[in-house]
Amino acid sequence: MKTKHLFLATLFTLVMLFTAIGFAQEQETDNYQMTEITYILPKIGMEDNFVKSVQEHFDLFHNDNPYKGHLDHILTSEEAGWFVWVMGQCMYTNIDSNTGEGNHNHHWAESVVPFIAKYGRTEYWKFNKKLSYQTVETFSKYSNVWFVDVKRGMYTRFESFMIKINEAYKRKGDGNVQVYDTQFNAGDGREVALIWGFAKWTELNDDADIKNSYEEIYGNGSWEKAMDEWRVITSNVVSQAWEMGID
Repeated sequence: MKTKHLFLATLFTLVMLFTAIGFAQEQETDNYQMTEITYILPKIGMEDNFVKSVQEHFDLFHNDNPYKGHLDHILTSEEAGWFVWVMGQCMYTNIDSNTGEGNHNHHWAESVVPFIAKYGRTEYWKFNKKLSYQTVETFSKYSNVWFVDVKRGMYTRFESFMIKINEAYKRKGDGNVQVYDTQFNAGDGREVALIWGFAKWTELNDDADIKNSYEEIYGNGSWEKAMDEWRVITSNVVSQAWEMGID
């Protein structure tokens, strides 16, 4: 899998998650959208039982926002095989009064925990509307999720970079990228998440990019300068394919 090529072409062709601590950044303070995610590894051979029990838990306790839940499955990278428990969109206020007492906790402990091998990271991600671009609201069976390590002090340049990319998508007339910022910087290179969906794996065969649309706006040679800028403002990108909303 040509990760570098996919990043330079597929990411910006198609292109979980708030002001990152350590990065200067303006965000909407009213009616923001936040997502809580928890990584869970089921016991070997118990994956189907785990999915079934989690879905039952969602049906009972997480059917509606702000506590609506769904389960994603990581298909690639070192975390392949892990599931991601997703709740939201929510706000911090909802966490103070979340659904966690009585039958809720009892059902999780009795019906889900027996199939869990271990828990992984728990993170909170806030949707960055300003840096995201969507032509339509659609559900995709799969998502390519990129966790981006933005260099310290470079978030403002990253923001400017994404705004230019979005302008190119507007010129092109399609594309769908969701940008999320981590709320609690763990120093692990997961400052920003870029997420875009695809319905079939064959879509990743498309090597077309938005270079032409970008250069129509910013001039000949501007795309290569944009790639140089990306390499200056970011340190690393971890790419994962997720199956979304499995049941």
